[in-house]
Amino acid sequence: MFKKLRRALYIWSSLIIGGAIIGLIVLLQIILYFGKDLPDYRQLEEYDPPAITRLYTQKGHILDEAATENRIYTKYDEIPELIVNAFIAAEDRNFFKHEGLDPVGIARAAIVNIVNVGKHKNPVGGSTITQQVVKNFLLTNERTLSRKIKEAILAYRISKVYSKEKIMELYLNQIYLGNNSYGIASAALNYFNKELDELNAEEAALLAALPKAPSYVNPIKSPRRARERRNWVLSRMYEEGYITDEELSRATKSLISLKKRRETDFFRADYYSETVRQELITKFGEDAVYKDGLQVFTNVNEEMQVIAEKTLKEGLLRYDKKHGYRGALGSINIENPSWQEDLKNFPKPLDIGAFKLAAVLRVDNSSVNIALEGGEKGVINFEHLSWARMSLKEQMVGATIKSAHEVLKKGNVILVSRLSEAENNYVLEQIPEVNGAIVVLEPNSGKVLAEVGGYSYKKSNFNRVTQADRQPGSTFKAFLYMAALENGYDPRSIVYDLPIELSQGAGMPPWRPKNMRGDYLGAITLRKSLEKSRNLSTVWLITKIGLNPVIEMSERLGIYKDPPRNYSMALGSFETKVLSLANAFNIIASGGKRVEPNFIDRVYDRKGKLIYSSDKRKAANVDELNTSSPPELFYEYDQLIDENINYQMVSILEGVVQRGTAVAAKQLKRTLAGKTGTTNNSFDTWFVGFNPDIVVGVYVGFDAPRTLGQKESGSSLALPIFIDFIKEGLKNTEDRKFTIPEGIELVEIDATTGALATEETNPRDIIKEAIRKAQLEGKAKSIDEILDVIEGGEGSSATPKAHDLNEDFGGIY
Repeated sequence: MFKKLRRALYIWSSLIIGGAIIGLIVLLQIILYFGKDLPDYRQLEEYDPPAITRLYTQKGHILDEAATENRIYTKYDEIPELIVNAFIAAEDRNFFKHEGLDPVGIARAAIVNIVNVGKHKNPVGGSTITQQVVKNFLLTNERTLSRKIKEAILAYRISKVYSKEKIMELYLNQIYLGNNSYGIASAALNYFNKELDELNAEEAALLAALPKAPSYVNPIKSPRRARERRNWVLSRMYEEGYITDEELSRATKSLISLKKRRETDFFRADYYSETVRQELITKFGEDAVYKDGLQVFTNVNEEMQVIAEKTLKEGLLRYDKKHGYRGALGSINIENPSWQEDLKNFPKPLDIGAFKLAAVLRVDNSSVNIALEGGEKGVINFEHLSWARMSLKEQMVGATIKSAHEVLKKGNVILVSRLSEAENNYVLEQIPEVNGAIVVLEPNSGKVLAEVGGYSYKKSNFNRVTQADRQPGSTFKAFLYMAALENGYDPRSIVYDLPIELSQGAGMPPWRPKNMRGDYLGAITLRKSLEKSRNLSTVWLITKIGLNPVIEMSERLGIYKDPPRNYSMALGSFETKVLSLANAFNIIASGGKRVEPNFIDRVYDRKGKLIYSSDKRKAANVDELNTSSPPELFYEYDQLIDENINYQMVSILEGVVQRGTAVAAKQLKRTLAGKTGTTNNSFDTWFVGFNPDIVVGVYVGFDAPRTLGQKESGSSLALPIFIDFIKEGLKNTEDRKFTIPEGIELVEIDATTGALATEETNPRDIIKEAIRKAQLEGKAKSIDEILDVIEGGEGSSATPKAHDLNEDFGGIY
């Protein structure tokens, strides 16, 4: 009996040992077979998943985001323990104990799933987090035995090479959690509008409930299923000792509570954001912008951006109302019982903004009763629709309105805005057809503090600051006169505001420019000619100095590239961009130095390394640094214009505000300089103004060029927008004067003749003129100098750019 037992034990032990040996040999063969052509797991060391590129304002608020996958990469030590525990409880309870594979967990999962067949319970997974990392990074999702074997081999190898923390970091940043959320940080924002360290137990559990089936348990579409799965995760967290009994009870009773990210969580500046995005693509490439998780700090100043948007919109609306009402959007039948539904379904304009859609219920002579979409009733009093004269051709308007009946009828669908002083009182509105742009720059640094490329980005993403090519009109005169100052003229010099005729070449009629009002001032100083924006004296001046200096000046300051050789450029007939023109004035405001506009301050890669900076400042006193004496920073730029000549132009442009076409800005009682501009037939209107701290360029015009109205100009359209901006944007800032260079002497001059002031000079005609010390011995050109009006001459053949030149090519001032 004993021998039989021993024999049986021997046989069984031999079988077991033999089977184990055979099994080991088979296992080794499997490992050798499936392990020979596996992906190189070392690529995980260079893991750089597609991540969100974020744009920030100067204050650090999010301006915009760009990504192919909505992912915010988060390092392990930045991930709260609560979240790690939630995923361990849900996905891999032995994560910190096993070596990539969990045989006990696999067996347990198999048994539980067999027992739960037909019980409608959640299936339990057997893959470890390490295996999921292998599947997500190195293998495909195919469901085959060979893939599972490869997955197991790689999981074991990875667990021997990488720390558990590194594996968890890879996993939590890579997983897809639904709702366009890649990784836990993105999911926390998209589902709860929270950072990771703000999540509570039930929120962490909900995220951990999603990896297995993000669509099936989507908390937005299937809150019941999501809650069931979340509560299961919470129970697992309790079993593992990660939360208390009280926390479990409270969390499982709570409903799914989601909070969508709002538009207000971003600082919206759509034109600015798009300009930055395009610049980033130019600098780093499209893949970098959408996949590399760049952190981009822009130069947008939030307060100035808001003011720029507000003042531009108000200016365009003001102009639009001035030129009449184009009628209701349409009509509905108020007698129809479903009229409120009809109003609700009425197509809204894309750029409706803060306006509201309303239906006219009743009209009498002095008021209009209206109803809004939600059923709210209101009144438009006559004073708030009296602007609505009929809009006619060429921006003309019809007769003055005497009754509301002349404007609206019962059933009309209109746009209104609420009056702040009375809740049920409204104003009749319309969306302007005219458009415009405003850009704000900081002298010396070149930072673009604000940019608004149009009335509404939703209606048109065409950026009129950076993309539109328009004629600058008389704003260009500043640079012609700058060229004259470089070529021997000074502000006292005499120019001639008299009729002039220039040949346009064979077969073309002569060009006879005119002043706006058709008058002539005769011999006047160069200063007065620019202050009053006289056309004839400007054309006379370019014939004297020639085209070459003017063309060279325009190219040097970045206004034009290889412009046509034509005297009409004196009056701004060649097209340029708003940003180019504004920056040319920024060069003047910066003392004549080469300053380039920059929207981006600095860029960091996803690891926090600085990869770009636009800050060109240098430290001055580096040899004397100590704790009490920080380095003095300064900008070092090329000097494009002699500082003395540059200041003479600043002084003349100050005169434009004090006595010239921009005198309306004098009300601001601040140091300001600038130049108005209006093109032929008032197609385009401009004002670019500046002081030592800011440059503001404003443009107003139709996208498809047409007249803004016979009496409209840069003074009437663009300048008021500038004034409104300065009032708000600089109201809490100290006024600073322009710095006078050492090479300038302020000399009392008779403004009417350009001669030195004497005792006989009328005190009202005396001004302190900026004269270069080297010119003090010179004299103004004699008023009796023989007038030499050039007919033909260098580059005299005209080449019209956007509008035909003819004898009416005037009206630019």
